[in-house]
Amino acid sequence: MKDNKEVYLVLLSVFALLIRSILFARIVVLYIIVLCFIWGRKEKSFVNPYFLFAATPLSLFIYVNVSNQYMLDLTFETWGIAIINMVAFVLALRHTSDFRLEKSCKGPSDNKLLLHTLIFASIALFSSVMEYIMQRPFFLSSVLNLCSVPALICAIKSKKKMLIIIVFLVFIVTSIGFLSKSFVLTYILATIIGFEKYFIKNERQKKNVVALTAVGMVLMVLSFTFANKDRGSRSAQDTVDYYTKYSDIEWNSPNALFMPYMYLTTPWANLQYLMESQDERTYGLWLFKPLLGYLQLDDNYKTEYRMRAYSTFNTFTFISTNFKDFGYWLSILSSLFLGFFVKKVYSRYRKSRSPLDVACYVYVGLAVLEMFFSNEFFTQSFPFTIIIIMGLYKLFFFNKSKPQLESNTY
Repeated sequence: MKDNKEVYLVLLSVFALLIRSILFARIVVLYIIVLCFIWGRKEKSFVNPYFLFAATPLSLFIYVNVSNQYMLDLTFETWGIAIINMVAFVLALRHTSDFRLEKSCKGPSDNKLLLHTLIFASIALFSSVMEYIMQRPFFLSSVLNLCSVPALICAIKSKKKMLIIIVFLVFIVTSIGFLSKSFVLTYILATIIGFEKYFIKNERQKKNVVALTAVGMVLMVLSFTFANKDRGSRSAQDTVDYYTKYSDIEWNSPNALFMPYMYLTTPWANLQYLMESQDERTYGLWLFKPLLGYLQLDDNYKTEYRMRAYSTFNTFTFISTNFKDFGYWLSILSSLFLGFFVKKVYSRYRKSRSPLDVACYVYVGLAVLEMFFSNEFFTQSFPFTIIIIMGLYKLFFFNKSKPQLESNTY
């Protein structure tokens, strides 16, 4: 253990599991939130995995059953599996050694940033145009769409304002008809991470990143209006009226917070429903789903990959796939692996100046931020896919280039 806080975390978690008290379990979850902020503040990067992961214990801490139609009264078993997996993740994050293969930190030189911005943007633009024409995703579109973030990061590193604006506008225009909360969140996170990496030189500028993050959070809350556009909702009031009319929702907080609250908390109800009604093992199929997908073998296990949600809010926390694979206690194996993987990608991002490595961290950071929502590492696989794409891109374009490293690694 690196410090007494980790010892206290383990002891408190064990005590909570022994006495099986939901109240004490809630206190342990609060302690995890506090530790995420304490450890996050020690990182030079503001957008670090500790701050991003804090959304997951926070979503559980604020959980209150506001509707029996969409939520459940959480049992201690749900609190217990949440605690052991969150503790496993943060401890793996803390104790995994830094990425050491610094010679792999390669990317375009400053005088080639425009070229590679155009290459990445063209690939992503082609994918978006094809999706618009076909009105559905086409073969490899999910892979090609990932190139939009390295295009944006290359533009940000170039520090050419007009290029940054053009890249933004291109992807906003091509996303019309496909706009989603995930799209908004991805670009907010990419912008914050890119500007922090290439523009921040002092504490005053770091405060500007914090302000930009606050603006991003407001935009995310506003974007939830799109969640019910198919039901005719055009405002937060419309959304609350819809749900109170057709369900037993009891909501006394600001209307703008209703949909964010439901998306934050209902995955825990789905986790409990999964544990109680679908307690069959998949024995690592979720853990290896990205690999099976690359080999085009995942379709052979469609029935094993089905998880039924409790309600129309049909997302699951990152723990659900872990539980399906290995059961209650051994679910921590997947969480330990995720902590290991995230630490390697994050520590390379800290050391590297390459926009390709920064783009990798954007997608990994996105998956960490959404761990309360789902396990996008295994269900969507994009955090692993972007690593492979950027690795191949480096091999093709920069095999003989020198690594791009921070002058002061930390």
